[in-house]
Amino acid sequence: MARPKRVRVQRLRPKTTVDVTARPVDTFISPIPHDNSKLRELTNFLNQMTPRVVNYQEEVIQRRDKDDVARANQLFVELKGATTKYQDLVKSGKIDPNESPVFRFHWNELKGSSLGHKFDAEVANAYNKSGLNFATDTTQFNQWFNTFKQGFVESNQDILSLDGAFDTFNSVANSTQNSLVNIHKSEVKQNFLKEGDIAFENTILNTVGERGTLPYPDEQKD
Repeated sequence: MARPKRVRVQRLRPKTTVDVTARPVDTFISPIPHDNSKLRELTNFLNQMTPRVVNYQEEVIQRRDKDDVARANQLFVELKGATTKYQDLVKSGKIDPNESPVFRFHWNELKGSSLGHKFDAEVANAYNKSGLNFATDTTQFNQWFNTFKQGFVESNQDILSLDGAFDTFNSVANSTQNSLVNIHKSEVKQNFLKEGDIAFENTILNTVGERGTLPYPDEQKD
């Protein structure tokens, strides 16, 4: 039996085309204007208050620093800080371990100044023993003084290495040097004049010893 002939049919789903149409849409919304008057008022207020706050803080800090310095001065004398180590005083409970940096720095300054006065006494004593007080010129003084000072600084490095200590020490030491060099110049001048007088007297005495009499004025001219 012959098969029936297949009849070709069109697709059941028809072919369609889509047309895309684009158009601009205005979506911008104008912002609502803000009132900046209050913001400006706040800014002006802060600008006026900031310097006052800063000045007040500086006054508080300065007042606190002065109190710390005064307290350091008092305790340095009472606790004999010139000869006692700071850490020993802290361990014994005589100084608060949480003292301010200003207190600590000024304490070191006092230590340096105290050491400077000790240097003043020692260098004056060493000068009298050095023989420089009999010199007739000033060329050796500065070298001698600087050598003595260097040795003193090296032997007291544990104190002078503290923040603030060396500056106060050096201030006293420089004052000592200026005072001592003026004394040295005065002694050198006296020694030079004295040496000249002695030399003149020796010349006269030698002449008398050779002649048995003083030279006549006209002979002195020759």
